[in-house]
Amino acid sequence: MPQSIQLLKKRIHSVESARKVIRAMEMVSSAKLRRNEEFFNASHRYNEKISEILNNAFSDSMDFNHPLMRENKNTERVLLCVVAGDMGLCGSYNNVVLRTAEDFIKKNGKEEVDIIAIGKKTASYFKRRGYPLTSAILGMNGRLTDNTNRELNQIIIESFLSGKFKEFYMVYTNFSSSLKLKAFVDKILPVKKTSKAPVDIIFESEKDTFLEELVLGFVKSKIRLAILSAFMAEHSNRIFAMKSARDNADELHRILVVDYNKMRQAGITREVIELISSSENLKG
Repeated sequence: MPQSIQLLKKRIHSVESARKVIRAMEMVSSAKLRRNEEFFNASHRYNEKISEILNNAFSDSMDFNHPLMRENKNTERVLLCVVAGDMGLCGSYNNVVLRTAEDFIKKNGKEEVDIIAIGKKTASYFKRRGYPLTSAILGMNGRLTDNTNRELNQIIIESFLSGKFKEFYMVYTNFSSSLKLKAFVDKILPVKKTSKAPVDIIFESEKDTFLEELVLGFVKSKIRLAILSAFMAEHSNRIFAMKSARDNADELHRILVVDYNKMRQAGITREVIELISSSENLKG
């Protein structure tokens, strides 16, 4: 019996330690979510505005053509950027993204898709399966820095402009407050013109130069927004997963404490009975 009580005490202590770790991870993810939320909202507004300006500019310049708007017809190869996490403990987040990416690859043919992996989970998943990786960006830990953003933009744009790829896609999870996970395959390049009624625009600078910078800014904005959206989804799902784990740990702790108290009370009762029996025997 004493051994069983000691075992229960160790299990209770282990659960208490686990609860502290889970709570700490939940708080870290909450802080990261709040920090990224401002950048995400600002990037979302910027993307909407630059898309509106670009569409208005195209309506007045339908003959304009930029290298990032041309589909390379000499190849069928596709460049795919897959955004997942550097670690787990975020529910089914990574699995949803990776399954969506693999479905896309199977549809287009493994030999025709080159992958840019963002996150350790992405890189290890595709390396184990023998998929070619054009590049891997690891250790971001749910945070997009300016240096990493510039590096990624350079890799993507230079790869597309090299003429080796027909199209560029991104696979990521769109952030939603409903916590319903859904991964998207978003076509980024080539940029498509949208048809709309012409809008009178006065260009203060040289028209073609302005449009070139506008197209480049639009592409960079879409890439940045996709990554921030993925990171927001990752943090929110990790918070939800940690809350579920903490609730389970609380319930397990409650059960173990009840069992420990019952066992301890049973031991005390048995000792009392033994004392009374010994006392009666001495009287006899």
